[in-house]
Amino acid sequence: MARIFSGRPAALVLHLSLALILVGALVTTFSARKGTLHVREGESVGTFETKDGTVLELPFCVELEDFEVLYHSGTDAASDYSSRLRFTKNGSIIREGEVRMNRILSCKGYRYYQTDYDSDEAGVTFTVSHDPAGIAIIYTGYALLLLGLLAFFFTDKRFKKFFGNAWRYSSAIVVILCLETTVSVAGNTEGRISEYDGTSVKENPVKRTSVTPKVLPKNIAAEFGRLYVLYHGRICPLQTLASDFSAKLYGTSGIKGLTDEQVLTGWMFYGTSWRNIPMHNRKKAVDAMDKEATLKALYSGDLLKIYPLRDSTGRLGWYSQSDRLPEGVADEEWLFVRKSMDYIFELVVNREYSKLSESLGKLRRFQESKMGESLPPAFRIKAERAYNALPPLFPIAGIFLIVGLVILAVAMRRMVRGVNNRETISSFIDKKAGASEIDKKAGASEELKKIPVNDNGRTVTKRWHFAGIFKASGIVAAFVFFIVLTLVLGLLWTASGHIPFSNGAETMLTIAWTAMLAALLSFRRFPIMMPFGIIVASLATLVSAMGNANPAVTQLMPVLSSPLLSIHVSLMMLSYTILAVIMINGLCGLSVSLRRASGSKEASAKMARMSEALMYPALFFLGSGIIAGSVWANVSWGCYWNWDPKETWALITFLIASLGVHRTSIQFLQSPRSYHIYTLILSASVLFTYFGV
Repeated sequence: MARIFSGRPAALVLHLSLALILVGALVTTFSARKGTLHVREGESVGTFETKDGTVLELPFCVELEDFEVLYHSGTDAASDYSSRLRFTKNGSIIREGEVRMNRILSCKGYRYYQTDYDSDEAGVTFTVSHDPAGIAIIYTGYALLLLGLLAFFFTDKRFKKFFGNAWRYSSAIVVILCLETTVSVAGNTEGRISEYDGTSVKENPVKRTSVTPKVLPKNIAAEFGRLYVLYHGRICPLQTLASDFSAKLYGTSGIKGLTDEQVLTGWMFYGTSWRNIPMHNRKKAVDAMDKEATLKALYSGDLLKIYPLRDSTGRLGWYSQSDRLPEGVADEEWLFVRKSMDYIFELVVNREYSKLSESLGKLRRFQESKMGESLPPAFRIKAERAYNALPPLFPIAGIFLIVGLVILAVAMRRMVRGVNNRETISSFIDKKAGASEIDKKAGASEELKKIPVNDNGRTVTKRWHFAGIFKASGIVAAFVFFIVLTLVLGLLWTASGHIPFSNGAETMLTIAWTAMLAALLSFRRFPIMMPFGIIVASLATLVSAMGNANPAVTQLMPVLSSPLLSIHVSLMMLSYTILAVIMINGLCGLSVSLRRASGSKEASAKMARMSEALMYPALFFLGSGIIAGSVWANVSWGCYWNWDPKETWALITFLIASLGVHRTSIQFLQSPRSYHIYTLILSASVLFTYFGV
């Protein structure tokens, strides 16, 4: 044992941390007490119930002073849940505090987590956990694991030999993470619109036609797009609803050269004309039932909640023309809600577009006056409108994927030929027979002087001139793709008000941006990273925009509003990005190793060493991400590990990846071809972790 860890303190700390985490898990399993506690406002409870129905006593009583559901301003979407608790013993108050999502409350080692609430909002269910020893041991193991993984950046000779100064790369990544996590903390159908006849989309298949449907002028349709609407629990421009509406029915924006607002208003006012336009029937479009439900929601008015009104308590709600309005609404407001769309429909029929524009402006001013402080900032609305106007990312990503594959093919060819050129020069020197060593060297030197070389001592031919132009073109393409992704993410981030981590599409888009950033930071030292970065970024963007539409702007769920989640997703995203590069490198290395060219063996070995070196940061970020997710889960719902399929497969992937840094100890991995096969097995585990569970 001493010989194994001699001169390798980082490895010793790492393996001790794993043992400590295992011990902590065993302590939690056999000593922790966990259950649920339900309490109503004004009541006092001194017990909680475990999962198997056992009732356990608490060393104090718990009283619920108050419970409140907090909402995103002007919407019915919950932003947080707040419970005021009082802990008493023998009639004396020993502690008071507040429990929220991602904010627990502890008393004498018992931790309380927000779990559920009663429909009348007068009672709350809490998760109760008592595990002081197990959590302390686990967290100590986590800290040692992070230290051990981090130490590899600065103590492992193979990593330092391959990457040189690791401080430069690690500090850049730390800055990116700090920036990410800091910012994250910081109506009625009475002739108002075309009536829906109830015919099923599935029962009434349309025939393809070249007839252009009736639409409003582009500028008038754009006025509709500037209205506000409550959609998916958030206040947004009607343009956003129109974009989703068009994507649901036709699978894309810009059908027949029309804007999304023209498509939506076309269905609103000229429904009969639009039924002759074929809908999108491929798998990537929403199925017929969903399309039918979308049209029913439009014609019933449920989709157009465009009237903000306050009830007698002053709470703001959003209503469609056909909704039942709250008590206490003024007569003029009631009349405006019930009749404004009738008047707009009349203006559309009579084509009085100047009056229609004035009416839409009046409706928008009505919305703004009623929203008050709930009105989203103007810059956020502008960002969302700009984001909606972006072209679909799917074809853009496809173009850059082709560019990346072409650059990779050229780079792989140059890598193999570069080895052959060096072998040719070496054999030329060895074959100077019949001369003394001095004459041989002199003759070789004279011949070598005739071979043009660059500053790095590499031979220069017409091919190298062409390759230089090709390389410059690849760099330009990479910068353009990076700028595109930065623009998309920046608009999405500004419009939503949070880091784009709230769903899988946003996460994949962020992975694409990270891959391009890594490629641009490292391509000077590792030219092969340029095509790798473009390919990984293109594939991630294709997955993000799989429905032929850009990721939707969404509201952040309360449980996701945590800096720990931002750290967790950032770290996992970085690890998956590096593992994706390793996968591409492994595929290329394996294909090169199968060739019989004289330079293939050395090129394959070089690529295997690159995968091995990249395995260290991938393992570090993956392990750190699992730890951050575990801590977040413990803070959010009282359990740092629940054997969830996603987290279990993340652990399996971590264990498989850990084999890659033990290459010298595992005989099977010492062969370059075998190591490439191993990286592909690891990649399959990553793909299954992300998409399979």
